[in-house]
Order: sequence, then structure tokens, then C-alpha cells
Amino acid sequence: MKNNKILISAAAAFLFIVIRLSVYGEPLILSLSNSFFFLGLITMLAGLAAVVDILGLFKSFGYILHRRRIKAENVQRKKDGEVPVAIPGLADYLESRDYIPVKVIIGLLLSGAVFWILSFAFSILSMNR
Repeated sequence: MKNNKILISAAAAFLFIVIRLSVYGEPLILSLSNSFFFLGLITMLAGLAAVVDILGLFKSFGYILHRRRIKAENVQRKKDGEVPVAIPGLADYLESRDYIPVKVIIGLLLSGAVFWILSFAFSILSMNR
């Protein structure tokens, strides 16, 4: 979970810097507006992806990938002379999963909304100039 926060923050900061540097001739306020919009977009998409994950759209896809990973590990274990691991059923897989806490998801969605509000405010300011 901590890695997800760090990854999302790093991606958002990198995108902020890239947008800021790529629009060199643009006014600062308009550039900030664009940057905050994309920061909000990244955090909103991360929050919505977590919501979809909890609601179950990707549960079956995740299980299929988990099964494939275990099968590949079992092939390697057989080559090494070790005992293969049993593949769990879907119910066992779903019980063993760690989900992103709801507070983190709400935080991502709210921060995305705040970034979009800032983007809107900066765009209004840039139009008045």
C-alpha cells in the first residue's frame, strides 16, 4: 500500500514537472492550471481503479493471473525437484487478498477533486488576464 502511494505521488510529480517544462512559452498561471488538471486526473484514476478493484470487476482477472503465476512457479519447482504448491480456489484467493483501505481511496478521490478545483480556479484566473 505504501508503494502505491509513493508510485502515484512520483508519477504525479514527474508529470507536473514534464508539463511545466514542456510549455515554456505559456504563462505560469495557465501552466499551473494544466498541471493541476493532470495531477487530479492521475489521482482520480488511481482512486477509481481501487474502487473498481474492491467492487470486484478485476477479481476474476486477478485470480487468473494468480493461477498462471503459481503454475509457472510449479513448473520451476518440478525442474528443481521441489514439491509443487496447490492452486487455491477462487474463494481462498479472495479471502487472502489485501485491499486498499477505504480511507486511502477517499483521500485519492478528494485530492483529485481538489486538484481539479485548483485547475479550474487557475484557468479562470488566466482568462481574466
